[in-house]
Amino acid sequence: MYTLAVDSSTSLSSVVVLENSTVRAQLIQTVHTTHSDCLMPAIETVLQCAGIDREELDQLVVCRGPGSFSGLRIGIAAMNGLAMALKVPL
Repeated sequence: MYTLAVDSSTSLSSVVVLENSTVRAQLIQTVHTTHSDCLMPAIETVLQCAGIDREELDQLVVCRGPGSFSGLRIGIAAMNGLAMALKVPL
């Protein structure tokens, strides 16, 4: 089971791909602009590093707070969009 997890609640953006409970790939970066500029490219980078396609994801996880309202909103909206497009649970 592959899980994509995102945390955009602070100025550190975290994107992780897990296979069951094992970390396959992760990217933690400082966001100098907004999460909207770097979140989707970070997701693509982590998926490439993990060697999987988006269609192989079984579930998505996103941090719901506490944290920056804008950062949380961007992360939740991005993951909602992916969940709907991929038809996987969030």
